[in-house]
Amino acid sequence: MMYENSVLFILFSVLLSCILNADALKCFQCNTYENPACLDVTAEDVNSPLLKECEQIPGGPEPFCRKNRYSPRQQDFAWRTSRECGFILLKNNKSCYNYDTDFKYERSCICHTDGCNAASMPLQAVFQIALAVGIGLTVQRFYFSYK
Repeated sequence: MMYENSVLFILFSVLLSCILNADALKCFQCNTYENPACLDVTAEDVNSPLLKECEQIPGGPEPFCRKNRYSPRQQDFAWRTSRECGFILLKNNKSCYNYDTDFKYERSCICHTDGCNAASMPLQAVFQIALAVGIGLTVQRFYFSYK
């Protein structure tokens, strides 16, 4: 009985952590022109000062995270990266866009989870779901094996 309560407590804690993560969207907000460290931020940098909450526009669209990688043509293709919050989605809801003009080449990608505009994509949600499923299967196996 004590074992079952412990497993149920762990399962409840994991599910609660998923719910508590549903606060304001946090995106990395920086650019490599002003801060070279912006190039290497990763999803694991959850305590980074570059990871900031997006402001919500009252009555406006939900914010999203954006990562732009661009090269101004007049600077011999010196690549730069910017990471920011966005609020207006383009007509085509693809996750990435390529722009090529006389002035610059740009690749812009959007996403909708905390820290998703990092150099690598976060695996926190996948880990939490896998952990919850694993605990649930363990509870089911032990619960029904004692009956």
